[in-house]
This record gives sequence, C-alpha cells and structure tokens, in this order.
Amino acid sequence: MTLSVHPVIGIGEVRPGEDVGEVLAVALESLHPKGGDVLVVTHKIVSKAEGRVVAIAGDEEEFKRALVQAESARIVRRRGNLLIAETKHGFICANAGVDRSNALPGTMILLPEDPDRSAHRIRIRIERRVGVDLPVIISDTFGRPWRRGLTDIAIGVSGLEAVIDLRGASEDDPGPGQLDRIRSQSSYMQIPVSEAFDGVIVVPTATIQEGIKLQAQA
Repeated sequence: MTLSVHPVIGIGEVRPGEDVGEVLAVALESLHPKGGDVLVVTHKIVSKAEGRVVAIAGDEEEFKRALVQAESARIVRRRGNLLIAETKHGFICANAGVDRSNALPGTMILLPEDPDRSAHRIRIRIERRVGVDLPVIISDTFGRPWRRGLTDIAIGVSGLEAVIDLRGASEDDPGPGQLDRIRSQSSYMQIPVSEAFDGVIVVPTATIQEGIKLQAQA
C-alpha cells in the first residue's frame, strides 16, 4: 500500500458562518481528488466557521479556567494552570480542547459541538461540488499519557468506519482471541505532516491518496 499526503492550500482565514465544505471544495479542485482519497481537516477552521469562538472577558487565566469547566464533563487531573479534562464528547485532553493557537487576539477557540456531524456536512458539500465522495476526518492536536510531544487525533469522521471490531480475532488467527476494537482513522493521524497541523494557519487540511481501501459509512 502506498500513501502520499498533499496539503490543501489557498484557504486563508475562515470566518464565522462560512461554508467550510464549499471553501474546501474550491481548494481541492487543483488536486483532482478521486475515489480512495481521504480528506483530513484540522478542527480550527471548522470551529471558526461554526462560531465556536469566545471573546475573552476579564482576567485571561480565570476566564480560561471557567471556560474549560463549562466545556468539561469532568476534570481528570490538575497541574498548575493545566487541566486534563474529559470533554462532553468523551475526549480526554488538555483544557477540554479550549485553545488560543490560531485564534484572533482576545479570543479562544472551542472544539466543534458535534465533530462527526461537521465532518458529514463537509463530505456531502464536497461530493455535490466536486463529484467525488471523499471520507472526511476532523483532527485536533493532543498530548498522550507517558509520551513526549504531540500527535493529531481524529475527533470526527464521516465516510469511513470509525471503529474496526476485532473482538474474537487474534494476531495470528481470525478465531477467538483477546483483541478488542481499534479506531481505524487513528492510522491516518500518525503520519507526521507538519503542513497539516493547525499551527500553520494557511494549510489547515491535507489529502491522503493512493492505494487505500476503505469501507464507506454514512
């Protein structure tokens, strides 16, 4: 299997109310997407378009702590100003995904309320405009326990199986075993492509092409 990763350029700053699917469809035309490609979108442009941007009021650190509490189902751990929280989506991450990177001055960005639904809307819009059904993954940058550095994690998906059920399988034998389920889109997030990270505001997406077999799911 061969993988090639291509940045989707020419998008620019996304504003609240913009149709991200339409913006991406126009930007994708020069890449000539085809069946078997996968589109990875960092969540910042989705959150901005969906209005998940909050103006900071008062003391920034106090405001952020209150915002993290509001976005959390529970606080898992505290370390100084850092809160490890479980979001209302079920993700466990720093500060419940509340972030200032790539935010306009005086604002903070939240995770999309329903990343799977956001991915689905983007996928449908692109299919109608480009004529290709591209699976869409929405990603965010997370740290992981006992690991240095950061990695991009799939927080939303449309058009491919989010979970591969391996219950009853083993590494050497498809019969009964001890394996459970894995998130199939995690393998895409492990490709180290700096151009796809939300730290580069002008390149918030990437396509993964060639030789990938996917089982589509609405």
